[in-house]
Amino acid sequence: DSPHDLTPWLAGLIVEEAYRRSGVGTALVRAVEDHAASAGVGKLYLYTWQARGFYEALGWSAAETFEQDGAPMLLMSRKL
Repeated sequence: DSPHDLTPWLAGLIVEEAYRRSGVGTALVRAVEDHAASAGVGKLYLYTWQARGFYEALGWSAAETFEQDGAPMLLMSRKL
């Protein structure tokens, strides 16, 4: 359950460790962003904590920190 009533979301993006730092994650994020933009989406949202720097480097902005199930979480967004 999401504590935020926002949509649409980039969710469930995990790159296997052996493929990290090879551009796979960036390519996947850009493909989702391009598809969303072509469908008329103006803004995407995601939750992360550990990958904040990765998403910030791709132009995503931190919107709000909060706690979910006792763990820190970060809401991020990207205007398309």
